[in-house]
Amino acid sequence: MSARLLKALFVLSLLLINGQNLLKAEESKTDKLINEYIERYEALAMEEKERTGVPASIKLAQGLLESRYGTSNLAVSANNHFGIKCKKEWTGEKVLADDDAPNECFRKYPSARDSYKDHSVFLKKHRLNFYDHLFEIDTRDYKAWAVGLQHAGYSTTNYYGRSLIYIIEKFKLYELDGSDLGWTTPTATGECLSDKAREVLDIKLAAGKSSKTARANTSSGASRIGNTTRSSNKSAIKLPGVKVHMVRERDNMEKIAQFYALDLELLYQLNKMSFGSQPAVGERIYLNSEAKNPPQLKTIKYDKK
Repeated sequence: MSARLLKALFVLSLLLINGQNLLKAEESKTDKLINEYIERYEALAMEEKERTGVPASIKLAQGLLESRYGTSNLAVSANNHFGIKCKKEWTGEKVLADDDAPNECFRKYPSARDSYKDHSVFLKKHRLNFYDHLFEIDTRDYKAWAVGLQHAGYSTTNYYGRSLIYIIEKFKLYELDGSDLGWTTPTATGECLSDKAREVLDIKLAAGKSSKTARANTSSGASRIGNTTRSSNKSAIKLPGVKVHMVRERDNMEKIAQFYALDLELLYQLNKMSFGSQPAVGERIYLNSEAKNPPQLKTIKYDKK
């Protein structure tokens, strides 16, 4: 092997090591901000749980997700940690921000405490009773609450529940509600609930089975993205020093991560996406560098009757 080639390989190895170290540093920075947010607001979340019955794990996970751990423009400029829009009954201060449509009206609060308190009221006393049935479910069943919030239409995305569950489990927020990992409402208790509450438990159960099946299918056989195997992949775009995957029908983040042998959590962080979200067809997913902006996401609209 020539001296020039050895030097080139040495430089390349240094670049790869430095790149990995930078990514780990960025991940550590994010986790630090998240842990600081939890320390700052967990007492308030517990206080609200005692006052209204909203699980502390759910409230903190929503606050982290909706406010990007307190750093979003809405959280900084309006103390709005839960992305709550004005609605007809709101008489307080307002700010305009882009969401599902440009210049939508959001509530502005005097403090983060006011935002946390209003979030509890919003869930418990919603004028259209979207969330009433969730308060029948045990506060320890964070998965049912997360799935129920998505099913009731708190978010217009089809990954909201998964994102909340991921946050709660990664940072062990379930411990704040006196439960453990994967705590499940007993069947006997579920039979005493209203039809809407039992529907949430059924959806949670079905989602759990679907997730196990997906993991089993992913771990066996050849890696595939859509109908494309690793040996014939044509979705990768080669840019100078940057690898990008162009999203196609039936692609998802789990399959993309497995196909390129990447850490799934890191792939989400590189692309500035909430864990559990899925990119829209035609979007670019960055594989070895940080995206400037998150991709457009697949969305689902809920019919709130």
